[in-house]
Amino acid sequence: ESVATLADGLAGQIDDEAFDIGRHGLDEIAVLSEVEIGRSIAWLWEEERQRVEGAGACGVGAVLLEHVRVRTPAAIVVSGGNIDAAKFERLLNRQ
Repeated sequence: ESVATLADGLAGQIDDEAFDIGRHGLDEIAVLSEVEIGRSIAWLWEEERQRVEGAGACGVGAVLLEHVRVRTPAAIVVSGGNIDAAKFERLLNRQ
């Protein structure tokens, strides 16, 4: 099911076969709530001055909020600054 989310780049478009491939090819799959995605976006701005859209903030959020365990060294891809300015400001003001 596809629902509205801050991480619209990760929403929907995954069928059962693709999900099965992910389950068997990945060490872990983490799920973040909308609140956690918002907190991750805000954290990236406050700590790194990076304006990042929801999908781009999920990897950092998964580690930051301890949804996945990371062995060092590690790299997290942070991408996409295409977040609506008003939505971004609202997220920053909630934190």
